[in-house]
Amino acid sequence: MKGKLEGIGGWLILFQISLWYSVLNVGWSLFSGVIAAPLSDSRGGYLLVFFAFLCVTAISLLFFYKKKRFFVKWMLISSWAALLILLWVRWPIPTYLLGGTFASAAVLIVMSAYLLRSNRVKNTFIN
Repeated sequence: MKGKLEGIGGWLILFQISLWYSVLNVGWSLFSGVIAAPLSDSRGGYLLVFFAFLCVTAISLLFFYKKKRFFVKWMLISSWAALLILLWVRWPIPTYLLGGTFASAAVLIVMSAYLLRSNRVKNTFIN
């Protein structure tokens, strides 16, 4: 392989796609929740959580495009925290959600390993 791997390419494109998908998904959930239930409703707490996830994802995109070194730590901490928060909110986990929960954990394990070991990641996020 010629040259060193750097820049947003390879598997980092999947991170980019997933971050934008998260913005759209969480943004739509937040928008539809505001339309469906006013903040004084009991669902106001959920709207606050969706807003917090939207802010975290927006910050992740900012770090991603500015190629900040802190992006890797930010993604690891925020992704694992999000999974733990969702597990805490949904505990005990209904049987029909077990497959998705294990799949999310498996994706996070693979994502974490890639972010920590990839030469492209080390050469891209240097600012």
